[in-house]
Amino acid sequence: MASRKEEKEQKRQERLAAQNQAELDAKRKRTYGIVAGAVLVLGVIAATIFIVAAGGGDDGSSTPGAKPEAEYPTPVAVPAQQESDLFAAAKKAGCVLKNPPIAGSNHVESSKALEFSTNPPTSGDHDAQSQPDGVYGAYPAPRHTVHALEGGRTQIQYKPTIPQKQIDQLGGIYEDDSLYLLMYPNPTMQYDIAVSAWGHMAGCKKVDAATYDVVRAFIQRYRDQAPEPAASHQVAAGQPGWPGPLPPLHTDGATPGS
Repeated sequence: MASRKEEKEQKRQERLAAQNQAELDAKRKRTYGIVAGAVLVLGVIAATIFIVAAGGGDDGSSTPGAKPEAEYPTPVAVPAQQESDLFAAAKKAGCVLKNPPIAGSNHVESSKALEFSTNPPTSGDHDAQSQPDGVYGAYPAPRHTVHALEGGRTQIQYKPTIPQKQIDQLGGIYEDDSLYLLMYPNPTMQYDIAVSAWGHMAGCKKVDAATYDVVRAFIQRYRDQAPEPAASHQVAAGQPGWPGPLPPLHTDGATPGS
């Protein structure tokens, strides 16, 4: 039986092959791009006229990115891991490692305002409702993601202004091993990419191949290393019963608080 490492490598090779094929397909499609684009514009105009005339449109009942996905939709494979030691990987990539003091762990009512001493937060009093595992397209409220950290989760965060390919590469890491993992944009932090766990974080202000080794080594080191055992805390992404009740999104993208 193939080992987990062999299975992950096979999965990575399959993703690389798929990417190469996708690039070839994209080159063929460019030949028809101008014509297809013109047709699409006409279709959008027609659809817009129809919606206005009918008085329809989005009623605002759903927020993009509010519901987690169990899988990242467009993962891009990253190079094979070269450094599994977190401290060596961080030094090579120029990332910072921090272990802030635990700033509290009480569960509080949703009506109570919260502020966290670090961004990304790594501990602190937090909401009684935890953020489910998965991939988010919008910034979840830290009061809920901190509860997830207390439950043994690790969390990949990225500044939404970084190139899409880098986000997709983080998605590739998520797809390789998504157990007890969250991934989402964080527009309020100073780092391009960060990874957090209960009492620990890694922050990277630039992104290259070495950065992804930091992300993987951090997850491997700190997953399920928290006060609440991960398996008993909540259902893992994609499993029966997931995601369960969803907390509201963070409403103020400028404040790393409630």
